[in-house]
This record gives sequence, structure tokens and C-alpha cells, in this order.
Amino acid sequence: MMMALCGFGALNLGNSLTLPSLRMVIRTKEWASLQVHSFTGHTEAVRCVLFTGDSTVVSGSKDTALRVWDTGSGACVRTLNGHADTILCLALRDNLLVSGSNDTTVRIWDLPSGQCLHVLQNHPSYITVLGFNEDYTLLATGSGGGVIKIWRIGDGLVGPGCQL
Repeated sequence: MMMALCGFGALNLGNSLTLPSLRMVIRTKEWASLQVHSFTGHTEAVRCVLFTGDSTVVSGSKDTALRVWDTGSGACVRTLNGHADTILCLALRDNLLVSGSNDTTVRIWDLPSGQCLHVLQNHPSYITVLGFNEDYTLLATGSGGGVIKIWRIGDGLVGPGCQL
């Protein structure tokens, strides 16, 4: 019997998976046939995952590392280090990967090179959410302290925004 767990509160009902908060049921006879790859490499719990294209997935973990995975082979192609605590959220703008952490910082990475371009600081608590506006010129960061900050993002530069 296959057990499925996720943040939506999934329940195992034999050959069906019920997601109560979405009011949706997925039925299949062979759960294993749905799996494409299993990525192994983090040493602690994975806290966030983001597809960055058809062939790449990025994961953030309690082990403080970001891992970039090739979805075709299942191989880890790059590890990004810099955060001092659990990575909780991810966002993407073109080749810029943004990660938020329990260490109260937001890091902006050049995904192809793996280089950390900027470290955004001054949140009072851990970073819980990241989001870009429609034209990707502003980045919103939210923290466990109930603070939202808006950052100007442009031409590889990050400027101060406002605190809400």
C-alpha cells in the first residue's frame, strides 16, 4: 500500500489519494508508474521545490543547501551554499533564483553559474514567502515577524524598496 503525504493533508485511501483542501480525488491502480525520478542528496528534510524549466528542478532543505537537479537523469548538477539555516521558499525570474531562509535573509543567485549575487537582509524573522510582480521589477518578501518588504530588482541590481 502506498502512503502519500503533502502539505495539503493528503489521505491514503487504498488506490485513491484525497486532497481535502482542494476537494479533489486522484485515482490510479499503479502509483509507482507516476514517479519519474527520485532525487537523493539532501541530508535533512526538503522544505521547498521549484521547477525552473522543463529539465531542471531546484530544492531547498533544512541542511541549508540548494540543489539543482536534472529531471532527465535525476542527477544533482549543482549545489548552492550560503544560507546559515533552513531554506523555506524559492522564486524564479529568468536566470535569477531567489531563496528565503530561516536565517532571516533572502539570497539572489545566478542560476547558470551558481553565484550568489545579492543578500537581502533586515527582516526581523525567518522568510516565509517570495513573489515577483507581473513585470519582474519588484520582489516582495514576507517574514514570520509579519513584515512584508518590497525590493526593486533591475539589471542585476537590487535597490531598497519599502516596508509594509
